[in-house]
Amino acid sequence: MNISTTWIHQGPIRVALFLVCFFPALAKAFCKWERPPPSTSFTLELADPVLLIDERVPIGHVMLKRALRSSNTGSFIGAITCTIVPNAQRYEFFYGAKLVAGYSNVFESGIEGIGLRIYSYGATGGTDNSGYLPSFDNTGYGTYKPRNSFELELVRVGQRVGSGTINLDFGFTLFSYAYSGGAWRRLHRLTWQGAGSATVINEAMYASCEPAKLVDTVEMGEVPGKDLRAGRAPVKPFSFDVRCKGLKRPNHAVRAYFEGKSSRAGVLDIQAGPEQASGVALALTDAQNNPLQFGSARIYPLGLTGEDAEGHLYRFDGNAQYVRTDGPLTTGQADAALTYVLDYN
Repeated sequence: MNISTTWIHQGPIRVALFLVCFFPALAKAFCKWERPPPSTSFTLELADPVLLIDERVPIGHVMLKRALRSSNTGSFIGAITCTIVPNAQRYEFFYGAKLVAGYSNVFESGIEGIGLRIYSYGATGGTDNSGYLPSFDNTGYGTYKPRNSFELELVRVGQRVGSGTINLDFGFTLFSYAYSGGAWRRLHRLTWQGAGSATVINEAMYASCEPAKLVDTVEMGEVPGKDLRAGRAPVKPFSFDVRCKGLKRPNHAVRAYFEGKSSRAGVLDIQAGPEQASGVALALTDAQNNPLQFGSARIYPLGLTGEDAEGHLYRFDGNAQYVRTDGPLTTGQADAALTYVLDYN
């Protein structure tokens, strides 16, 4: 509102201009309750605080979903009408929520490999508005009925998946927004606060899988040149063991792929150097005598061999044999390095 007052007297005319902005009055006017709710603060909790994960899912997928029970016993939590457009109703987190890196709506739970997010829905002017929080609804001039149903989702966010306790200490608020006077105005509407905690029991995915030994050495022995030329170099079995922790029952989802310097499938190049032999390479096969493939496109399952006090034991078995290459054959050390990359859960 602009108010101008002019005083006329002897001498120059002085003009005084006063600008008075009634923002609080505007805020109250742009969106108001048509039917106010019985309360503007609610709590959300789980009916059953024990969350059992019994199915393996890929990273980024939902492991479990549960309804959040509201302290609002009825489904009605009011209706809002806005008289200024554009306007929107926005649900915003206010504390207890830290995003998982790489996700826009999945928050840290405090348990390795598990993130949480909240899905909300409800009737808005006869049309269901829904989405993951934080989110907003465009309302225009119509009547807006706030979302009244919420679900907690546990999302797998890492290779390792643990168990533990999640504190439901999140909170979020519904604000009405309207654009007026060159700026967005905000008005608080409703607040929801999580209450209690949840116990997550993971019975589907390992908390960790690690090599039983960081380095496994296979002694190939000395091979005469004549045996090498005749293809009679001895075949040496090799294997490696992996220990997986965190499950009472094995999930048989432990695999590995191989990396190494290789000129063709099934053949590992030996290391170069002044003491190294030449004209020789290392042929590798799996337990079925198939040439070992390199790279992540070919992943090999590991077989369960038993368990110890720390976890379940898995093993890969293969065979190695020196073979001739097209280069000139010279004597020396013939070392080669094979790396495996674990893929589990």
